[in-house]
Amino acid sequence: MHHVLDLVRFDPLGPPDVVLPPWPGLDAAARRFAAAGARLHRLRPAPRAGGVTAWLATTPVDLVHVHFATPHDGTEAVAAALERGIRVVTTDHVCATGDDESDARWEQRRRLAGRQAALVADSRAVSSALEARLGRPVQVLAHGIDAAHFETPAERRAARARFGIPSAARVVGSLGALFSAKGMHRLVEAAAVLGPDVVVLVAGEGPERPRLESLGRDLGVEVRLPGWQDEVRPALAAMDVFALASDSEGLPTAVLQAMAAGVPVVALETGGVGEALGGCGVGVAPGDAPAFAAALAAALHGSIDARRNAARERVRTCFDVRRLARDVAALHAAVLAAPSPEPLPARQPTSKWTP
Repeated sequence: MHHVLDLVRFDPLGPPDVVLPPWPGLDAAARRFAAAGARLHRLRPAPRAGGVTAWLATTPVDLVHVHFATPHDGTEAVAAALERGIRVVTTDHVCATGDDESDARWEQRRRLAGRQAALVADSRAVSSALEARLGRPVQVLAHGIDAAHFETPAERRAARARFGIPSAARVVGSLGALFSAKGMHRLVEAAAVLGPDVVVLVAGEGPERPRLESLGRDLGVEVRLPGWQDEVRPALAAMDVFALASDSEGLPTAVLQAMAAGVPVVALETGGVGEALGGCGVGVAPGDAPAFAAALAAALHGSIDARRNAARERVRTCFDVRRLARDVAALHAAVLAAPSPEPLPARQPTSKWTP
């Protein structure tokens, strides 16, 4: 959501229409998009195929840009747009390397990819994985953030007081949704061996909250879960080290935000994490829990403090969202200048919600 929100804010042609799926928990995101000036559309609770198809049937659209947060969550929207002869651009934000997805779903994506105007990935890692899956070139437009926003950090003492964290505590923190794939439990498990003064702070919300709270009690770790934060600078200011322990990533927004704020980063090297760090943080092999805990311990003792300025400069130079917004606008202009595709044959209805 942060990625799309920043594109809305910095689109050189003005805020576009934004369509949000009927998922629970998106009210805060909807408010942020509306505040950024987007023309917001919330689909009614129904299977996504029906909701998107119904919306497109009543709304004149020249181009649909679909963002994938999982390997297949945008497939129905792509199909619905192509069935109406609408140009489609997709951006994938997660590596498509897992073997647990059915061949049928990937076959559907391959078929649709051949009709799309452009395929985009947020990192080289995601691009390579997608090209192997889809058999088509995938352009890289590296993810970006508003780097300037993080150059003035929140005050540390006030930030810790806000989250109920003692000023003398050592804080391992993260930002992100509380889903199992984000691996927040690994932070709690690592903190259990780092010492009794270590506090885990995770700014985000999701179904893993009860598990994390229970795990903290079982392991004797102080866990602070303040929920979703519209402004993440106070959470970052409260941290001694930022940790990322996801099962899979594209080019993670949260890592870029931590780097821009000057917070040392320790991360499992999945997907495009290494591309983000660029040597300005510590990457750890996935699955190596002892190495992850050791890297966090070293970071808490200041072993990577010297990389802070380099990290800030890297984000400012390579990952600023203003550059990304210009590149995306240029891609949209090129796609709109090309002829419209022939409509894809419509699928047979699969539920009472599908028109």
